[in-house]
Amino acid sequence: DRCELSNSSANCVLMGRDPEALDTLLELHAPSNPRILDCTHNTRKMWKGAQHQPAHRMDIDPQHPVDTVADFRAMPFEAGSFDVVVFDPPHLPVAMASDLATLFPSPR
Repeated sequence: DRCELSNSSANCVLMGRDPEALDTLLELHAPSNPRILDCTHNTRKMWKGAQHQPAHRMDIDPQHPVDTVADFRAMPFEAGSFDVVVFDPPHLPVAMASDLATLFPSPR
């Protein structure tokens, strides 16, 4: 990984696996001992081996071991409940496709 730090921000290019990237990003951008929400927790795959762990696990699928079953598009938490919200990017295309299908239904 290669990171350049300044007083107000960090510009980074990270190469590696999820656990190392999560730890690096949290160390650069989060307060000490951050309260982390993983809003697309699923099977916790990306957290295996990471030093930091989510304080709260959320997923839309009740089959997974989570603290809250909810859709990340309508999170049931007060603003400021967490220092960091982690979102696993592979879920984004599915959510976008669902939203687009709602906005632009197929003609019949």
